[in-house]
Amino acid sequence: MFTDIPLAFIAGILMPVNAPIGDAAAPQVFVELIVKACPSADQSAQANKPSAVQGYYADPINQGKIYEHEHALSKEERQATFTAMGCIDVPVPPEWISVELTRQACMSHIGYLIALQYLQQAAAYRSDFPDIDQWECIEHANPVQGVAGM
Repeated sequence: MFTDIPLAFIAGILMPVNAPIGDAAAPQVFVELIVKACPSADQSAQANKPSAVQGYYADPINQGKIYEHEHALSKEERQATFTAMGCIDVPVPPEWISVELTRQACMSHIGYLIALQYLQQAAAYRSDFPDIDQWECIEHANPVQGVAGM
């Protein structure tokens, strides 16, 4: 009976244990969210509608459109289009982001929703630049500082 204890102790020392270490965390990465904010493309269609009918679902989308001769724009063509539309780059302040933002979350609908809420609630962009045409997620090794952190 007493020989079983030392054998179990020796077996425990010699056999590797593949248990995950609780203190080992992934390296922290800081993500900056930059939004390409543009003036609203269709102000005239929204002008005579009550506020309850304005928005994305108010008008039919792509009905009767033929996609046979359509192609995706290159990055240079997109940038030229954004410049012609009067779009600007708007960095979302880190103090505005209330969730732990990873690169994958930033590139998904979470990043879009954060950018949309910021543009709708920030007084400087609410009326002049309400539309989002693209957003960009940039990783940094150090914390991103906004105006409040300076």
